[in-house]
Amino acid sequence: MQVFRNKAVLLLAGSDMLQNLAIWIRNMAILYFITDQSEGNPVAVSLIMVMEYLPIFVFSIIGGALADRWKPKRTMILGDLLSAASIVLIIVILNSGIWPVLYAATFVSSVVSQFSQPSSLKIVKRNVSGEHVRAAVAMTQSLQSLFLIVGPIIGTLIYTALGIETSLYSLVALFLLSSMLLSFLPK
Repeated sequence: MQVFRNKAVLLLAGSDMLQNLAIWIRNMAILYFITDQSEGNPVAVSLIMVMEYLPIFVFSIIGGALADRWKPKRTMILGDLLSAASIVLIIVILNSGIWPVLYAATFVSSVVSQFSQPSSLKIVKRNVSGEHVRAAVAMTQSLQSLFLIVGPIIGTLIYTALGIETSLYSLVALFLLSSMLLSFLPK
């Protein structure tokens, strides 16, 4: 299939996989950590879920509007770098012992993640011929759907095997790898 030979599509798919993996590791690790710290307090657990998912509804519209105005490659690379920086902030907060601040840090991390997908679609439309755009978009949407199933499993396995700190350090590495992949996209 023509789409699988397109360099931009393959780079975006690789980046999407790394980003989705990082997002699900973050979501699950912080969820379990807060569950442990709050001794299973349902309000504390619900609040972290709100901090992770509220930006999807609020900032995806803004991300889409800005993707039309900004350079998509630069936006995606900057988004990954800011995501890595936000995870470093979470690690610093975690090491300070003031774990409730994780709510704000998680919100910021989740907001930053909302700017990549609209930019990704813009790059696909620029680099894929008209008749193949649907297949390329379907491939990226299928990857996202796949991560709705396997993401929580992978995130849970990594958190239970390695703990919160290693989970968070892996996020920094995943976001940095994603930004490196994106740097190879055509201008």
